[in-house]
Amino acid sequence: MSGYDYNRIIISGRLARDPEVRFTPNKQKAARFTVASGQTWKDRNTKESVSHTDWINCVAWSGTAEMIEKYTKKGDHVLIDGKLSVRDYTGRDGQRKWITEVVVERVLFLGGRQQRQEPQPPAAEAEEDFPLDFSAEGPGGEDAEIPF
Repeated sequence: MSGYDYNRIIISGRLARDPEVRFTPNKQKAARFTVASGQTWKDRNTKESVSHTDWINCVAWSGTAEMIEKYTKKGDHVLIDGKLSVRDYTGRDGQRKWITEVVVERVLFLGGRQQRQEPQPPAAEAEEDFPLDFSAEGPGGEDAEIPF
């Protein structure tokens, strides 16, 4: 292998299902989930809008798995940074099977549980929390002095 090999994948999408969290026999946490990442384009011939969704299997380990388990659920929008992994195994039927997945190294939560659970205060309450009145002018027609 050369020193110039590079394996990096960045995906933005929504969780297609809640993360499935398990522990390995040596007590390492693993979170498995699927990210749905879609795209839309215009068909050249019909000029109609066409869409396609890729369903990308992901796995996160240890601390990253902990964060995903704690802060995400189905439908949440995430940005995944990781590497592509392809592995094979022999199934119970004796056939060779292949698994392609993203091994998650970092995750950015683009919107989800916290935004839904923390309601915004009504505008009237927000105005009451701000006690300074900047509508008055200072002496001699100057702007009011801001106390910071």
